Amino acid sequence: MSDKDLNNYLKKLDSFNKKVSSSKTASRKFLRDMGVLTKSGKVSKSYQSLSTQPSQGKPSVIL
Repeated sequence: MSDKDLNNYLKKLDSFNKKVSSSKTASRKFLRDMGVLTKSGKVSKSYQSLSTQPSQGKPSVIL
């Protein structure tokens, strides 16, 4: 990958990051689309074991 290609990729990645993290709603939509959160906003079973912040014996995600 050339420096030009890398810089172009990093600009696109930065733009996507700003879009996804622009609001709580956008962040949650992204996580739902990726399958990390369920439609009700809970952590999906596939990702529960990856949580690093257990709360009352249950995994939690802070958004």
